[in-house]
Amino acid sequence: MSSVVQSKSYGLAGQLERVVTTTQNGSGTVTGRTRVDYRYTPQGIRTISVDWTDANLDGTFAAGERTGSVEYLIENANFTGYQQTILEVTKNAAGQATKRTSYTFGVDEITQTVSTIDPSSQLITQSSTITFAHDGKGSVRALFGAAAAIAQVFTYSAYGELLAIHNGASTLQPLTSSLTSVLYNGEGFDARTGLYNMRARWYSASNARWERLDPFNGNPSDPFSFNKYAYVHGDPVGNTDPTGEESLSGLSARMSVFTSMVASQARLAFATGPAAIGAFFNKLGDLTERFVQTVLTSFSQLQVAAQQGIQNSSRIVDFVLRNGNRSAQLEVKYRLPISFGDGFNRLVKQIQAMVASGNGQVVVWTVKPPAVATLNRLQTALGDSTYNRVQFIDGLWGLQQWIQMYFRIFPS
Repeated sequence: MSSVVQSKSYGLAGQLERVVTTTQNGSGTVTGRTRVDYRYTPQGIRTISVDWTDANLDGTFAAGERTGSVEYLIENANFTGYQQTILEVTKNAAGQATKRTSYTFGVDEITQTVSTIDPSSQLITQSSTITFAHDGKGSVRALFGAAAAIAQVFTYSAYGELLAIHNGASTLQPLTSSLTSVLYNGEGFDARTGLYNMRARWYSASNARWERLDPFNGNPSDPFSFNKYAYVHGDPVGNTDPTGEESLSGLSARMSVFTSMVASQARLAFATGPAAIGAFFNKLGDLTERFVQTVLTSFSQLQVAAQQGIQNSSRIVDFVLRNGNRSAQLEVKYRLPISFGDGFNRLVKQIQAMVASGNGQVVVWTVKPPAVATLNRLQTALGDSTYNRVQFIDGLWGLQQWIQMYFRIFPS
């Protein structure tokens, strides 16, 4: 039985720079050896991969054994919120382009167009376009060709290992026959190394783990975060991690742990007394604002000022955000008051002051989605003209999407 062994080399910045794949037969004799080199921008974005083949199996890769390369054009500003490859140019050993693959994006990838190029004339000789179909997590589940005919259907394990490919007639196809490299969670799969490019790190779906440790130190309130190689806290069905580091998915997982502990901590505080109750609510507010601050700082173009006075008022708003000629006031709450009382009245007066200031869009963000009955009460208390000038959003994903749409910027 043959076996495959891989060795990996990393640069000073911790980026994967070289993968050597060695194939051996059942007797241990080497039958093949290839190498892939990766090059990155100073910001850590992969831009080129270079292919080598050890033709004489002597354990070295001479200059004449370079077989080709792929160059990647990356787009940072797109509605997925992450850097995406919009063009791949495949070249032969002589540096002549032989294939060009381009992608279009909305909130997910939409189409892929593959053009075959004649190396001598550099003219396109053939071109075909396929359209992606996704599941709820963003994994590519099907490809559609001309006239919306099904070209391929993909089946994955929970952790993203490709299990089967079927064609439009439901006939099982080889796993190497995929018409696209965009697969699990809508991320790029490198068939040469068996790894998914998740930007900061590479992910091995067959091993259900990252190929190097997480640069995030870990959070004491979230024990899963101390496992430096585990993928999405061991919950690939409920989470994704498109950046390969502490990101919105990891932050959301931490916030889920945080919210699951709020009820028990509240009961303990109320059973202890007024001082404990006050300390509980102060801590709750601080942690909630910290989650929001993490999302805000992921947008390098965004100017963020915390705890700012509201114009013509003695009140303080949690954040004032600016980018270019756009500004917004962001009020952060764990949840909206569910009934009339002091908390509800304070929120009404806070919103009225924010709207009256005229300092950009007024946004109230909550961890917990607001109940319809609560929003109806606020609408009655504020009046339609004021209520309609307020944007209510919830959750970290909601916050990120609002920033992208309103300020027209994307995470760095």
